[in-house]
Amino acid sequence: MNMPAPIFPSHYWRSWDYWLRLCCVTGLILVYAPLGAQPVQKRQFDLPADAAEISLKQFAAQSELEVLFSPKTTADVRTNAIKGNYSPRDAMDRLLGGTGLIATQDGKTGAFNISRDSQAQIPSNPKKNDIQKDHS
Repeated sequence: MNMPAPIFPSHYWRSWDYWLRLCCVTGLILVYAPLGAQPVQKRQFDLPADAAEISLKQFAAQSELEVLFSPKTTADVRTNAIKGNYSPRDAMDRLLGGTGLIATQDGKTGAFNISRDSQAQIPSNPKKNDIQKDHS
């Protein structure tokens, strides 16, 4: 009874091209793997309480991220003021907190998509001068 030949003969493991290929693949993994898990950078935000359409455009400029929304979605909504160093996600959550709007963020591009929160109670008169400050 003859055994089939192994896929990689034993002398292959001792050859230089095996080790070269192994080093190349390992190197590529080590170089590109960290790119998928980059730390979130905090940025300085200074956004006054304002109409949502205006605040979201200012947020986009300060965060350097796209913010997608329709004027119909943001109509008659006033956002919170924020000032301080925050990650874009944290800043967006603070900006929209209690407004009846929610933001979902695309994991690849970082862009935010704004929509109405179907579960939220929208306040009739949010306070204009409420500012959330970062005390760190």
